[in-house]
Amino acid sequence: MNAGKASVAGGTITGFDIGISTQSSMDGTSQRDDYSLTDLRITGTPTASTGISLLGALNATISDVRADVTGGGVVLHDSKDVAVRRLTVTGHDGPTPTSGAAILKAYETQNVSVDTSSIQAGSYGFYFRDTDGMTITDAQVANISEYGIHGRSVTNLDVGASRFADMGAVGMLSALDAATGVSEDIDIHDTVMTGNGGGLRLNSGTRDVRFTKNAVSGQPSTVLAAPAHDVTVADNTVTQTGAEGQAAVMVTPLYEDAARAGSYSSSGITVRDNTFRGEGTFLQAGSADPSAPDAQRRTLRDAVLVTGDDAPAARSRARAAADPVAVDTRDYDDPNDWGSACRATGYLDDGLVYDGGGASVRELSSARALHPTDCIELSLTEDLETGPDATLHTGDLVTWTLTPRNSGLRPAPAGWSVTQLLPDGVELVSLTGKGYTFDGLTATATDALATDAEGAALKVTVRITAEADTDVTMKNVAYLAPLASGDSTDLDGDGYADVVKEYRSPLVVPTLATDTGESATDNDTQARWTVTPDGTPPNPNPTPTPTPTASSTPVPVSVPAGHGPGSGSLADTGFDRYTQTLTAAALLFLAAGATVWRIVRRRHA
Repeated sequence: MNAGKASVAGGTITGFDIGISTQSSMDGTSQRDDYSLTDLRITGTPTASTGISLLGALNATISDVRADVTGGGVVLHDSKDVAVRRLTVTGHDGPTPTSGAAILKAYETQNVSVDTSSIQAGSYGFYFRDTDGMTITDAQVANISEYGIHGRSVTNLDVGASRFADMGAVGMLSALDAATGVSEDIDIHDTVMTGNGGGLRLNSGTRDVRFTKNAVSGQPSTVLAAPAHDVTVADNTVTQTGAEGQAAVMVTPLYEDAARAGSYSSSGITVRDNTFRGEGTFLQAGSADPSAPDAQRRTLRDAVLVTGDDAPAARSRARAAADPVAVDTRDYDDPNDWGSACRATGYLDDGLVYDGGGASVRELSSARALHPTDCIELSLTEDLETGPDATLHTGDLVTWTLTPRNSGLRPAPAGWSVTQLLPDGVELVSLTGKGYTFDGLTATATDALATDAEGAALKVTVRITAEADTDVTMKNVAYLAPLASGDSTDLDGDGYADVVKEYRSPLVVPTLATDTGESATDNDTQARWTVTPDGTPPNPNPTPTPTPTASSTPVPVSVPAGHGPGSGSLADTGFDRYTQTLTAAALLFLAAGATVWRIVRRRHA
């Protein structure tokens, strides 16, 4: 076909190398758009044949085609906006394992959808090179020698509601070269994979991959990152077939990252909410063979996140091979996946870091390696020295003690800090403690906070400056923060900064409005006190003072002779009886009003 808007329908083509094709020698400006190819039966030559081959096609529709070929059922070059529906390929092996039949092969092509297709033998289900926007739905791929999906520098690939069975491996995605770029934005979902020799291989820095809601059985592996980045393996059901050196989900530094020369390590790997059953290992990081070249490479830039999975909590179910970064069994669930309480599990510098039923992690002595992520559990408590019933006024001092603690099994590196927040109406008098440097209201520790231990206490004293007209309640808030990620250093001598993280109830920086008793973290604390106005608080129910009347007659107070002022006679109790009598009289007639009091004073003046 050498012109656009061509239609071929209801034909049978037999014995040709290519059933239908566009001519490659045509002028590149010629239009090849709006093809419609439907209801075709194509039988190619037995050694090398293709059903339909389009070059530079735009807006083509191919439907209801049956192709008995050794090559591709449909082959696309430099084409765009092609829809393929109901394509059945009777495939055959080629002269080599990679030259046999395939449902579709696409090169430098964009926006292709394949809906309802099948192949029973050959080399590939689908082969893509430098493509963008491939969508595969309801593909039935079985008994092929290589991969169900083989893509090199593939962008925006979606595969769903399909079945891949009894083939070499489910798929491989890699990079054509550094200039063309890595494969990225990949969705593999709602698909059955069974009886295959391997799973989905993500090589050369393939990134942004979502492998979700698939049913996998009878395979030694499901997903291999070698390396890959930002990969989510979630909501799958995996019935594993055990095999030496393999696992359902593996992270191994096999190939150089096409986007980062010299790097072989993976990052951003998440394994969550899956169901793992069967035999063998479900999760493995590192190289199974310690003598292999890849065993000397760094496997991970950060720890694998494993959470929410339904799997037997046995040590054999998750492991690190040669590289010491294996599994970060973060305790997002209770219990978490592998029985480990929020810690990477294993050995560091020949010492057991944690053995709680999680992954066994053993370090290499010489390889560049990221050691298991430090997991710390920080908390802060406050002890207010002023009692709860104390009466405080303007100018009084208030003192409390802050006590930091690390309940984790790894030390919190030096640089952790305590920050104090103060309310309006107080001024800082002192903030003191051993082993800290101070900057305003922040105290930074100069030493690590040991495992399962309290740090040096901090004493805080403030002076109340607020003038209170009524009772006022004041509150302070303080919080404990780990060393910031940007300040991380190499803690273990492997040449890489070790970022210390807190996974269980990590710090959320509070404000004075935060109720630390209700906050999600235990890194914060608070205390309250009440400031009372100066002077005696008024009686809330005073006794009314009688109002004197004109007929009121003061009653004189009789003072015995010799007991007036200056009499020289002292009572046994140690004070002047005249004063005693006068005081009693004053109290007795206080209710008579100020006039009575003045009269008494005159009489004894």
